[in-house]
Amino acid sequence: IALTDELGCDFALPVYPKAPEHKATEVLASVNAVYDRMVERYGAENIVVAGDSAGGGMTVSLLTDVRDSGRPQPRAGLLISPWLDLTMADPASAALADRDLMLTIIGARRAGGWYAGDMSPSDPRISPVTADPSGLAPLHIWVGTHEIFLPDCRTFAGKARANGHRVTIHEMPKGQHVAALFPTPEGACARAQMIALVDWP
Repeated sequence: IALTDELGCDFALPVYPKAPEHKATEVLASVNAVYDRMVERYGAENIVVAGDSAGGGMTVSLLTDVRDSGRPQPRAGLLISPWLDLTMADPASAALADRDLMLTIIGARRAGGWYAGDMSPSDPRISPVTADPSGLAPLHIWVGTHEIFLPDCRTFAGKARANGHRVTIHEMPKGQHVAALFPTPEGACARAQMIALVDWP
């Protein structure tokens, strides 16, 4: 809300169905419907889609659905400690487990299985670290160097850049999960970066 106050823009928080009662197909259908309503009201060029943790991964999945269906991309996507691989397969993530004070590999895999339902947890529609990043809106990532999601953020950003996609990654030294939202000087700096990158006319 503080970000929207500084930017002078409206803010919509979709109340989407949650796992384990609801699965990925239902969740993505819900956020796609919200996105379409927002586009109809404001125009895609005036929309920034943002999400943290599971919502960050969902943001990439949403923009992939939007691209594949031929709908217009938003102005940008802001990804805060995004969860990009439900399988947590990268060994580099396990190497960070002792530094991450908020998340565990086992817990993430279990939650990922609940969310995936009948889909494979490695399906690029829900684990976008394996998705094709071409044609998506510009993406901006904030992630802490002490969280288990860091390796997948680096992998995704590197693959996107290699394909000529505009993506920035802001690594917060010693940052924990969603450190960009903490009421700290480092969090305030991250939020100032978000405001500058959105750059409303």
